[in-house]
Amino acid sequence: MENWGLTEWLWLIGIVVAIILGIGAIVATRRSANPRRKLQFLVNATPLVSEHSRGRGLVVSYNDEPVQDPYLVRVTLKNIGAIDITSADFDAGRDLEVCVEPDGGMDMVPERPGGDILDVLDFQLLEPDGSRNVSNEVLRMGPRSVPISPMLLRRNTTITLDLLVDGPVFVYLKNPLINTDEVRTTATERSVAVLDAVATGTATYALGGAAGAAAAALMNRATAGRRSRDGSRR
Repeated sequence: MENWGLTEWLWLIGIVVAIILGIGAIVATRRSANPRRKLQFLVNATPLVSEHSRGRGLVVSYNDEPVQDPYLVRVTLKNIGAIDITSADFDAGRDLEVCVEPDGGMDMVPERPGGDILDVLDFQLLEPDGSRNVSNEVLRMGPRSVPISPMLLRRNTTITLDLLVDGPVFVYLKNPLINTDEVRTTATERSVAVLDAVATGTATYALGGAAGAAAAALMNRATAGRRSRDGSRR
């Protein structure tokens, strides 16, 4: 190489560039033949009772069980990739699990003996054509997780779950999907139900049974209770 001239060096550089381009072409071909899928994961948590209301003695229960700090957590899963996610993409047929664990720092609510998920209030599967489907099998839940069985998620299909939980929680996925990127987005709503009109003292209200309207139901019950007390005074 010591006696190489410009021609020899250009020849060597050409061979190296050709090898690099060849490897790049092979990688690009393999990726195009088996593109990665993308699953968007959005969490939106809304406290149903303000801290001020709890401080004034408001006690909340659900199915006769006290709830210290109720939250409505909406989990949205959307196939934002270029291709469908099929049931075969669930590794070994394992469920996709939406999991929660307590998350509140020094002020966190102690872990519930029965788990932090009180109920799955709603489950919706929105197809790209606008049709909606509900599967009873998806609504089964564990104390700290909700499993979603292997299914076909067409491109732009969206799954939404409304969870009633006790206390601020961290929500994450146990994701068995093969060749799939998880795109996580978190949005915490701080729109708290206004319950400061409740009179000083201890009152108990049952969280609503209407899916997706737990905060509104709680407000209606609080308003009705106040009117009843005002009427009895008269």
